[in-house]
Amino acid sequence: MQNYLIVGLFLISIQFAFGQKNYTKKEDPIDFQRSQLLIQNASMVTDSNHVDYYRYLKLKFETIQTSEQRKLLLEQGIDLIGYLESHSYLAALPHTVALNNISGLLQWDTIAAEQKLSRSLANNTYPNHALDEEGSVLLHIYPFRHASKVSLSIELLESGIEILEAGDNYFKVAVLPESILALAALPSVFYLECIPAVPRYEGVAGRQQQRGNWLSLGPGTGLDGSGVALAIGDDGGVDHIDFAGRVFDHTEFDRGSHGDMTAGLAIGGGNLDPKAMGIAPAALLHLYNIEQYEHIDQAVNNYQELGTVITSTSFWEGCGGDYTQAARELDLQVNHSISLLHCFSAGNQGDTDCDNPYGSIELPNGVRFGNITGGRKAAKHSIAVANISQHDSLILNSSRGPAIDGRIKPDLAASGSGQRTTDQANSYQVASGTSA
Repeated sequence: MQNYLIVGLFLISIQFAFGQKNYTKKEDPIDFQRSQLLIQNASMVTDSNHVDYYRYLKLKFETIQTSEQRKLLLEQGIDLIGYLESHSYLAALPHTVALNNISGLLQWDTIAAEQKLSRSLANNTYPNHALDEEGSVLLHIYPFRHASKVSLSIELLESGIEILEAGDNYFKVAVLPESILALAALPSVFYLECIPAVPRYEGVAGRQQQRGNWLSLGPGTGLDGSGVALAIGDDGGVDHIDFAGRVFDHTEFDRGSHGDMTAGLAIGGGNLDPKAMGIAPAALLHLYNIEQYEHIDQAVNNYQELGTVITSTSFWEGCGGDYTQAARELDLQVNHSISLLHCFSAGNQGDTDCDNPYGSIELPNGVRFGNITGGRKAAKHSIAVANISQHDSLILNSSRGPAIDGRIKPDLAASGSGQRTTDQANSYQVASGTSA
């Protein structure tokens, strides 16, 4: 009885966890129709017999489907989740839909388990941070958004796979390498990847190097950031008179001065020392702990409720520029909330050979390529910023692109060497690196 009670409470917690994320977006007829479809069909998923109402296939049509054609498909319960290639789509459709009756459909196929794996999993390469003491690989399982998460959790438990964590849109599990492919073969599994690396710092001559003095001489003059709110994820709260009345602290703990540095570079008012003034000395700042990336994952809600339009993140998430599920989530978020701008440090691994097809290219001075530090930085709608000197030359250890798929990264460059900025207890520090 105790075991059933534990499982019951666990399933209730899963339903609660997956229900927390608010995906309020700009108005889109297809998105609205899709949300109504999911609501209507939710009651038809029978968790008691572990049956998922949907099946997931690759559908190939005669032509690329127009908005009108996609609306007609949605009326039949067929959701084209994403475009693949050659007029083919990844699709979710009820088991009751007769494939032969779909207009313009040429062929269909199941989704191979191998196609659900991240690049590192497909290559059987597992980063150290994703291996436990027993040799298991720590994974995030992302279900199809149409799938019953409760049914999937029961299926995992019945397979002997312990769910270590239930996030907004994923399960964290530990499995042996030889079991990964069987896990990916579960019909309701959309994607598998190793857990992300624990965030770590990326760096600890003045705003004139940024040409900020041409924009504003200080609060109340020029483009000083008045009326703009941004969100930073870092290592804790700040304590400095330069932020007086302009910081909203959402942090739960403080474990260093990295956040003091990044906050000061962004919105420092220069109250004690005008030479340490930030780039937007009149802007508002919402400060979060970095661990859960709340400032990014909740950016839509924060924009609506707090008015934040920019996020800034200066932490390492791995090396090489893989397009991760977190990067995909960011791109989907910006696609539907076009006012948001997510900025990241490119990284300080410019001389490192990361797991990237371009990593083997080395210049005589030791500089390498393909070493931006994190999946979100490789997103299509994020801004990754490189570090240049006061002479506008790229610093040797500043991370370079391209991303894994060949897209150009970083997107911008700014001075990040010898920056005077705020520190703890109304003091100042000199910082360098792409964080600065």
